[in-house]
Amino acid sequence: MSRKPFRMLLLAVAAVLFLAALPARSAQGFTGFCRCDCSIVRDCNTNADCGGSPCLKGRTCCLSNL
Repeated sequence: MSRKPFRMLLLAVAAVLFLAALPARSAQGFTGFCRCDCSIVRDCNTNADCGGSPCLKGRTCCLSNL
C-alpha cells in the first residue's frame, strides 16, 4: 500500500499552517483579507474589493481552494 497520498496530505497541511503563522503584510493600504483566498497579503477594505465575498480582518484558507 502506497503512503504517497498520506505524505502529500501532510505536506499540504504543513504548508497551510506555515502560511497562517507568517505575519500579514499590507499592500497599498488594504486592511483586510478576502475570504478563502489563503493570501498572506492584505487585499481588501470592503466586500466590493473581494467581488462580493466578505472582507475579513483575519486570514482564511478554505480547503476547496487547495
